Amino acid sequence: MSQICQNIEYLGLRNCNQDIPGLINFIDIQKNLQSLNFYLYNTGSIKNQCIQLSEVIERKAITLKKFTIVSDITLLSPKILPSLINLESLEIDGRAMNKENIELHIKEWRKYLSLANFPNLQYLKTDWPFFKEHLLIEKSNGNILEIRIYRNHDPIYTNQLINSISRFCPRIERLTICVEIENFDGIKEIFLNCNQLKKIYLLTKNEGKFNCDDLLKILLDYSSKNFYEFCFDDNWIFTVEALEIFFENWRCRNPLIFKKYGYKRLYFKDDHEFIVRKYYNEGVIKETNCLIYL
Repeated sequence: MSQICQNIEYLGLRNCNQDIPGLINFIDIQKNLQSLNFYLYNTGSIKNQCIQLSEVIERKAITLKKFTIVSDITLLSPKILPSLINLESLEIDGRAMNKENIELHIKEWRKYLSLANFPNLQYLKTDWPFFKEHLLIEKSNGNILEIRIYRNHDPIYTNQLINSISRFCPRIERLTICVEIENFDGIKEIFLNCNQLKKIYLLTKNEGKFNCDDLLKILLDYSSKNFYEFCFDDNWIFTVEALEIFFENWRCRNPLIFKKYGYKRLYFKDDHEFIVRKYYNEGVIKETNCLIYL
């Protein structure tokens, strides 16, 4: 295979948890490798980093535009990050990482995320509280089109993150972040400064503590004409009255995609569904998953 496959642009690897000489050589001989996707699981007795795999990624870094690592990120050295200078897409998902020495590993990943600089970055996704994503955003030259940051429920860092997005992402179209009620002013700033924003998905740990009707008012008053999709998880609390006012005032806007994710029905009940159905039938809502039967 190494003799005839030297111009692969996309390579995905699954269940790799050690350095494999044939694989290292195969990656090394590629002349135009643009996308590397790793789905790594540290199973069995092997606990070491894949040093040679990390080194070959550094050697091929100049051509890489997309880099994805899912699950056990501790298998790769984060030292590779600063070498990926031409990245357009970065996805780091650490949910299934090896728990042994986890704080040390996270400290190292945060260090090298801070050092990295991706001026061409258009897509950023993280699924672990790294608390360094704002630095990548600030060094992206305003090129980012989509951000998806999960599992960060620290409202203080969220304010820092929101500030970076509102200042450095004028072209962003799709945004997924975790916010709390104290971050609402920041969401307003994002809408004011990011006029290309079309979709927002907001997660929260509110869990029934606060009424969140003000968020609907922010969507009405500050989202641009380009905006057409609002998604939220099942910890948000909206009153039926505020929901009806929101949809009634949306009539002159683009039909809305309105979606709720999660299985709890503690805060979004039959009365809420009645309102959603009414405005879905009237064409104010274009698409929704909030109704049991459409």
